[in-house]
Amino acid sequence: MDGIFNIRKEPGFQSYSVIDSLKKIPGIAKAGYAGTLDNFASGVLLCGVNRATRVLKYLLGLEKEYRAVVVLGRTTDTLDPRGTETGTGPSDYSIEEIEAASRGFTGTFMQTPPVFSSKKIEGRRSSDLAREGRPVEVKPSEITIYSLAVSDCLPGGRFTLTVKCSTGTYIRALARDIGLKLGTVGMLESLERTANGRFKAAEARLTAEIDPARDLISMRDGLYFLEEAGLKPEAANKVKNGVPLASGDLISGNLKNGVYKLIFNQLLIAIVERLDGRLVYLDNFFADI
Repeated sequence: MDGIFNIRKEPGFQSYSVIDSLKKIPGIAKAGYAGTLDNFASGVLLCGVNRATRVLKYLLGLEKEYRAVVVLGRTTDTLDPRGTETGTGPSDYSIEEIEAASRGFTGTFMQTPPVFSSKKIEGRRSSDLAREGRPVEVKPSEITIYSLAVSDCLPGGRFTLTVKCSTGTYIRALARDIGLKLGTVGMLESLERTANGRFKAAEARLTAEIDPARDLISMRDGLYFLEEAGLKPEAANKVKNGVPLASGDLISGNLKNGVYKLIFNQLLIAIVERLDGRLVYLDNFFADI
């Protein structure tokens, strides 16, 4: 059993608890996830099992979609409900004011991650250093927010924020920065990842609901965003033994430089990268099939 599950994580659970649950399913020896979700967050958690744990790294760069409830006028050290309150401020803003402040947060720009995050500082997580009471300075990183919409503006400084963004974007930091733009403080009340690439929360299942025969997504289908190249039968032993391939070994012709799924007998057998006529193995699964 090798493939990917679109899991719906519930709030109040760590991402690794989903992995522990998957490992209880007969036939699953290894499991991992692509892109963690905070304890308080919910939604899509893509999990690979057995050999598919090796392809999770390719899923990390997929575009993400989130729906969050932002609270203006109060904040915590974690920028979410788990933390200790660290500030208060004005909260009575109109939807027009919030939309105007939010417009500056689309496009590509540098974002400073929350102190309580998985960002590494000298080999250690920023959040671990912060819990030890040590001073933490997290460096900004480049992100892209493709679209952002404000809705459901309610009394008490609450509103709904819908975001499409690149990997590495912190919605907690976005709530913080919108608050600062308005002249107050802000944090998240709730967060749901509604999509990871083409995998939607509406189609995700709880681990208790998983039926591998129905829900397992093949590695080939899970890597839908990579182009395919077919392997000629006479070149199969080359892949099996890790021998370098030539363009003539592939059914697909005139390949451009880039990363490809290598397909043989309808199965994903390797991931290769074409670099100026050379084919380099990034991952080779043939020996395990």
